[in-house]
Amino acid sequence: MKRILFVVHSLNMGGLERMVVELANALDPNGYIPFICCIATAGALAAEFNRPENLFVIGNVGRVNVQSCTSVYQLIKRHRIDVVHSHNMAGLLYGFAGAKLRRIPLVHTNHGFAPPDSDSRTLTLVERWMSARVDRYVCVSETLKRTVTARWRPRDDSVTVIYNGVRIPHDPGRPGAPRPGEAIIGSVGRLNSIKNYPLLLRSFSEIVRTFPLSRLEFIGDGPEYGPLVALRDKLSLGDKVVFRGSTRNVRDHLDAIDIFVLPSLSEGLSMSILEALSLRKVCVVSNVGGNTEIIRDGVNGFLFESNDEQALTETLSHVIGKIDTPALDQVRANALETIRGRFSLDSMVSAYCTLYDEVARGRSVSGTRTSTD
Repeated sequence: MKRILFVVHSLNMGGLERMVVELANALDPNGYIPFICCIATAGALAAEFNRPENLFVIGNVGRVNVQSCTSVYQLIKRHRIDVVHSHNMAGLLYGFAGAKLRRIPLVHTNHGFAPPDSDSRTLTLVERWMSARVDRYVCVSETLKRTVTARWRPRDDSVTVIYNGVRIPHDPGRPGAPRPGEAIIGSVGRLNSIKNYPLLLRSFSEIVRTFPLSRLEFIGDGPEYGPLVALRDKLSLGDKVVFRGSTRNVRDHLDAIDIFVLPSLSEGLSMSILEALSLRKVCVVSNVGGNTEIIRDGVNGFLFESNDEQALTETLSHVIGKIDTPALDQVRANALETIRGRFSLDSMVSAYCTLYDEVARGRSVSGTRTSTD
């Protein structure tokens, strides 16, 4: 029985956080016992962890400090953790020392860079030093692996790719809108600058000129909420644009939309895109990061040039114009098959369990790519 400790900043609403909770809950209870350590706060997704007695909150909302690192070390020692699994920079900074002092394996997953990653040159240098000394360094896409290799230069035999995965629903959503020229457009994500939502609002203001019955919904919350509402009002979009706020029932909101849009400037491997595909939604996403490893343009979704308002508008117009056609029905069917074939939760869990077993046995598998084409 292996005891796995996930170290994260928090379990607030987000793709990284959803992935951690899904992975922890899906581990075989006959082989693994999951623990989660939140460095700052628990967050809304903490309620979805199946083992609440194994959830711990350090409560550090300020700078990195020795006391918080010591708390993580004591947690590792007290619960006889076998493998530490850190996530992004915060998880690595706090999980590294405890794992090394206890001489247990450290698996680190990088979910993506969102510039600027840190305003501290010291922390950047520390992250590079630690990254070169983890037992296995996991990237959620091949694109991210190339970036990590160039930026941090970890050992070649430590880096691997494991794609994020989502559950395949028993009911994969409605097949699409039967209303020619009408569509509900939606996006799921934290309302921050990296998601580039002003681009979507400006594009939508053009879309409604041609398709006046269309609507736009944002699912999520964040620091850009105020500016986005102000831009909506400036563009005179009124009740055609709705902000749903943060919710744990993401799939329920996704099920109600026809077209999923993610105009991000940077992405690791978006859980929101995967969830939309699993519900057979037509996805229109920017051609950045792991997006291009998920979406084949015109086959299982559509790509547009990042930060190009005209390209997004043209792509959305094309999709809305064909929303009720057999061509779009085939795109929806291909979307679900993409999840079944490459991005299922079962595949992700199996890959991580194999990794845990390997590092626990002290084995090193050189550069293994644990995703399938």
